[in-house]
Amino acid sequence: MKSMTSRERLTAVFNGEKPDYLPWSPLIDYYFLSSWDSKKAEDIIKASQELDFDLMERHVPTYSEPFGASLKLVTTGDVKYETVRKEDKIFNRYITPKGTIEEKRVTTEKIKYGFIKKHYIEDIEDLEIYKYVLENIEFQSMKEEFIKRDKEINEAGLAVPSGPLTPIQQFLQFLIGLEKTVYMLMDHPDEMQEVLDLIHEKNLECYEILLDYPSDVIIPYEDTSTTVLSPNMYEEHCMEYIDEYAALAAKSNTKYITHMCGKLTKLLDQLAEGNMDGIDSMCPPTSGDLWPYDAREKLGNDKIIIGGIEPASLKQLSKKEVKDYVIDLLKKMQPGHNFILSTGDATPYGTPIENLKTVADIRNKYGKFPLDLK
Repeated sequence: MKSMTSRERLTAVFNGEKPDYLPWSPLIDYYFLSSWDSKKAEDIIKASQELDFDLMERHVPTYSEPFGASLKLVTTGDVKYETVRKEDKIFNRYITPKGTIEEKRVTTEKIKYGFIKKHYIEDIEDLEIYKYVLENIEFQSMKEEFIKRDKEINEAGLAVPSGPLTPIQQFLQFLIGLEKTVYMLMDHPDEMQEVLDLIHEKNLECYEILLDYPSDVIIPYEDTSTTVLSPNMYEEHCMEYIDEYAALAAKSNTKYITHMCGKLTKLLDQLAEGNMDGIDSMCPPTSGDLWPYDAREKLGNDKIIIGGIEPASLKQLSKKEVKDYVIDLLKKMQPGHNFILSTGDATPYGTPIENLKTVADIRNKYGKFPLDLK
């Protein structure tokens, strides 16, 4: 049988078909590439060829916070958005007739987009301003830009659009932060629910646009973990939304795979009931707490699992230890149906190149589908 290209291999998994080899698709981004002293480090396509992995380029063609979607967010009416840079600080502001809300980020040499030091919303007055913002924003398709990038990637892999996050995750990750989100839900439940519902309406608008992109898969970056929400909180604020977005994707024959890179063991019951087509960046201990083979027993064979290698281990282990780690994982994931070997979130800055190449060598030697390791 003729060997598949990376594009064909990944597409086969997303379409429920048999790949020639198990896909090896680490979550590689420009943060990792910036630590690689190579001429290929500036080009993720060349990097995928040098390191021999099946490229799924994330956040194509762009990444728009807080919605986290591969489309352009624009303000309408009398809402103005501005970004001001001062040395190592970034100030993102929404300026409205009701007042201004501001996010402050601090950058480093390696993290150009910055770490959030101050969220947009700090009190009920800010929440009201953000509600006004939501009523005066809209989204524009970047389909042509997406198609252009997908053609550039060609047979090296796939361009993957990012879907908007559930409303509660937008609060937790970008708008308010964990502690204040919990307090606001308790102190101002009606006002919070009103904004959650409004974000959901905007999310539906986003998905209607994104599902017109020519892609087999869409990934929202939920970053789900019981370190930031309880099973009850997930069930109340995430499940219904995710199921609705997954249903929309299904109508467009698009796989809806949620990026959940945290601790998931205590959420397995809810995840098994969910309508998402799979989970991306499933991370084993100690960064996460769930091995793909344990998840498979609960989730069944139909859901796609992407992940299995803890990023910190990939950076810290020796080549021999990486080899033993990955071979053991493949043995326990046999026959490998609906499984894409990957890192359980972004590959860390400074991960040894030889460790990444070791995983590729193991996939090439032992990864013929279906897996049959003795």
